[in-house]
Amino acid sequence: MNSRPIIIILSYLTTNANTLSANSGKFQKEEALEREKKVRADVEKAKRKLESDLKQTQEAVEELDRIKHELEDNVRRLAET
Repeated sequence: MNSRPIIIILSYLTTNANTLSANSGKFQKEEALEREKKVRADVEKAKRKLESDLKQTQEAVEELDRIKHELEDNVRRLAET
């Protein structure tokens, strides 16, 4: 019985298994990279939203301070009369 065909088949299967294993690792790395990119994009989007909300809140506080000073001036003027 010639064992050469069996050795060739085993060699072929081992090579294919190693290739599949290497490709699987590469695929997992690519998936992890894509997940990381998505997370970074989501974080950046949330950061921009928070910065926008902060700016609007600061503007609202400034407006309320302006109104407060106007009201205080009006009360002072009324008290003087």
